[in-house]
Amino acid sequence: MEEILSKYFSGNASEEEIKEVETWRGATEANAKAFLDYKIVWVQTAPQRPVNQEMLSDILSENSSDNEIRILPLWKQKSFQLAASLLIALGVIFMIVQLSKVDQPFGQVVAEVTSFDLPDGSTVTIQRGSSLTLEEFGENREVTLMGKGFFEIEEDASAPFIVHTEKANVRVLGTSFLVEELTEKEGTCVMVSTGKVALQQNATIFGRQSMEINLKKGEMGMVAVGQRGISKQKISDTNYLAWKTRKMVFRSTPLHEVSRVFEEVYGISLAFDNSALKDCKLTAKFDNKTPEAVVSVISETFAMDYTKGAQGYVLSGLGCR
Repeated sequence: MEEILSKYFSGNASEEEIKEVETWRGATEANAKAFLDYKIVWVQTAPQRPVNQEMLSDILSENSSDNEIRILPLWKQKSFQLAASLLIALGVIFMIVQLSKVDQPFGQVVAEVTSFDLPDGSTVTIQRGSSLTLEEFGENREVTLMGKGFFEIEEDASAPFIVHTEKANVRVLGTSFLVEELTEKEGTCVMVSTGKVALQQNATIFGRQSMEINLKKGEMGMVAVGQRGISKQKISDTNYLAWKTRKMVFRSTPLHEVSRVFEEVYGISLAFDNSALKDCKLTAKFDNKTPEAVVSVISETFAMDYTKGAQGYVLSGLGCR
């Protein structure tokens, strides 16, 4: 690694070697510290360029009474002080980026809805059972998502933000949107809350004929294996962010759909002991209510009973009343 680092700092490393260094540097905190230590050593021992005569005249004393040349110590030279200040600033920025990863479960499947603060100020909230991996954060801002996540991205025209999933890539500049992997359909769904995004089929799966479409606020797109092209339509699900906001709105919604949203929000089941109950239609709003409060409202609305078990709640009754 030392040989590659030398080439990296001298500007002679290949693109593959640069990527190898950056991957190694971001792997652990120990690697990050070793990278910074090596850089300091390299700066101090790097071969010097030819002497700049104008700079030399500033260094030499013009007031020497005995014509003896006095040379300023290296640490007093303005050029050295500037370089050292720049190096320290870069080191601080690098450590801030590294520390932003500490105590944030990047790359781990989370058991609860979890928010991540990214180095650029963006925020990502992922659903339980999902994971977010921080990739390159330099010229581009890249992450990999497994599962479902809502992205609130800081605008930066010089550094596009890219979300990778197994089946698709989503590229944005600054916006908020939902990305969800659809296991049963072998695909990826994107719903845009603000701004615009570009949804692209993953070329490694769809080949050179992979497509890309633009989505704007209120639109959703879906990429799926076996599906021709990319489907695009208006967002019809008013509760697509309920798992994040814990706000649910139902307008003549069948209870089987209410049950699906309930399970997404609370991570527990809402079942029926009579299949006829699934088609009862509920109109109600819930804002950050407890699971018990929601089930109680449903029970009272349709004159049903309910029981609570280890996996969740079970509604019972003869039908819709």
